[in-house]
Amino acid sequence: MINIPHGAFAAEQSQITVTSGSATSSKATVSAQGLPSIAGMMTSSSDRAGANEEKHFPFLQLPAELRLLVYEHLLVAEGLWRVHRRGNVNRNTSRLYPNITATCKIVYREATPILYGHNEFKFDRGTRELGSFMNEISESAQYVSAARVDHMSDNRKQTKAIFVLLKKCKALSKLTVGYSLWHSHAGPEAVAKSLGPLARLLHKNQQKKQDLKARDVLDGLHFPGVQVHRDLRDAVARQAEEVNRAAAFEKAVKDLLRATFK
Repeated sequence: MINIPHGAFAAEQSQITVTSGSATSSKATVSAQGLPSIAGMMTSSSDRAGANEEKHFPFLQLPAELRLLVYEHLLVAEGLWRVHRRGNVNRNTSRLYPNITATCKIVYREATPILYGHNEFKFDRGTRELGSFMNEISESAQYVSAARVDHMSDNRKQTKAIFVLLKKCKALSKLTVGYSLWHSHAGPEAVAKSLGPLARLLHKNQQKKQDLKARDVLDGLHFPGVQVHRDLRDAVARQAEEVNRAAAFEKAVKDLLRATFK
C-alpha cells in the first residue's frame, strides 16, 4: 500500500483511494490521505543527516533536472488516477511512490507540483469524493491540471457544485465531462450554465499570464460520447453517430461559454 502521509479523515476515519491505470495496464490502488503541510514537518533534510549519513544517497546534491526526472518516474501514472472513497485499501503493486513528498521540505516543494500537475484525476461519484479529495490536498489543489468528472445525475445543483469545487484548481487546463454527466442534463444550455463560473475564472486567469502564449481555455474542455459495444449490430455506424452527437454538444457548450467571456 502506498500512503501519502497525513491524518485520517477526522470525521469519518475513512480514506480517499486513488487508483492508477488504464484500459491496457493493470490497476493499482493508492491510499491518498493528503500531503503533510510544510509547517507540520518537524524534520528537514539537514536534520536527517547524522551518524548514518554515509548510508544515505545524497539525493538533494543531484542537479535539479535529475531530481525532476526521478519525481516523474515515481509519481506520474500511465493512465487515469481514479479517486474514490472506501474503507478497505487494496495492496498497491504499482511503481508510484507519492509518500516521497513527505521526505523533507525541499522534496515536498519540488515533487508536489509534479504529483498533482502531471497526472489526470478521475472522479466518478459526484461532489463527495471530489470535495474530500480537495480538502485533503488543501493548497496543493492549485497544481491540479487535468481532471475527468462523471456521474449519473440530473441534479443541476450537484453538477454546479462539482464545477465550483474545481475552481480551486487554478492550473486546470484539461477538463473532461463524462457522458453520464452531460447526457443526463436537458441540453447544452444547462451544462454551460453550470460550467460558466469555472470557465470564466480559468479564462480570466489565462489573460493574466502575460509571460505565456495566449490560448483558448476551452480547447481543454471535452465531452466524450458513449462507447457503443462492438458486438452490437451496426456498431461502427452507431459509434460514428455518437461521436458526431458528442461533438455537436461540445461545440454548442463552448459557443455558449465563449459568448460570456470578456
